[in-house]
Amino acid sequence: MFLLFLGNSILRGAGDTVTPMKLMVLANLINIILDPVFIFGLGVPRMNTSGAAVATVISQAISALLVLWMLSNGRYVVHISIHELKIRWQIIKSILKIGLPSSLQMFFRSLMGIVLMGIVAAFGTSAVAAYGVGMRLQMAVLMPAFALGGSAATLVGQNLGAGLTLRAKKCAWAATIFDLIIMGLIAIIFFLLASKIIGLFNKNPGVIFMGTQYLRITTPFYIFIAFGLVLNRALAGAGDTFIPMIITLVSLWGFQIPMALFLSKTALGLTGVWWAIALAFALNGLLILCWFELGRWKRRTK
Repeated sequence: MFLLFLGNSILRGAGDTVTPMKLMVLANLINIILDPVFIFGLGVPRMNTSGAAVATVISQAISALLVLWMLSNGRYVVHISIHELKIRWQIIKSILKIGLPSSLQMFFRSLMGIVLMGIVAAFGTSAVAAYGVGMRLQMAVLMPAFALGGSAATLVGQNLGAGLTLRAKKCAWAATIFDLIIMGLIAIIFFLLASKIIGLFNKNPGVIFMGTQYLRITTPFYIFIAFGLVLNRALAGAGDTFIPMIITLVSLWGFQIPMALFLSKTALGLTGVWWAIALAFALNGLLILCWFELGRWKRRTK
């Protein structure tokens, strides 16, 4: 799984985004085919839920071997060879300097989700269910932002490497504006059809009521996700990951968690937690926007 992710990232960094997409489609198709085979024992011993894990590993392994073959056959811009495999401490240092802060950002976000779940749990099982549905919808909404952010990172890195700083900024903003439009449209749909959308996942009236509140409070702030994620990834493409990590830490742990704790104990109750999440979107997005516009990332390659 790691090799597939790494190989696809290398291809994207070299400007090829189509091949990684094909490899992921292939992995998913193989997974879909093998799932019933191993789960229900179609021609092989029945494995139940363990079969799903086996199917996933096999599908990921096939695509990983394919991407490694592509990178080693010399037909791509990036050509890896086992003969060139050696420890280069300067390169390792550069990778860690850029990659470690990005990893910590994801760690902070994951840990924050657990803490928020604990805060929401105080309001009962219906609240937890509503939050769970809201988070699943939110993750689906984030997919275009992650995709466009990955594109922005690749284009910013390539253009900075070519000395085209202005073009790098234009690419980042093009991806951001595209995502702003997508987020705006999704926000309108989710806001207007909130109760119906929540009802697709859970028919409990209490869950629908709380989930509708969640969507109608948070969706108007989705536009800030475009700044918080797409421009964040663009900064990563320029090698600027430390300050965005600090911004994420401040937005989530310095603001969102304390605000959720405070508002949850006021008359707002559970809706106070929803407001804390929404306002954290805005704070994170605006801080990333300010740091991007400050432009210090343009000098990262010097």
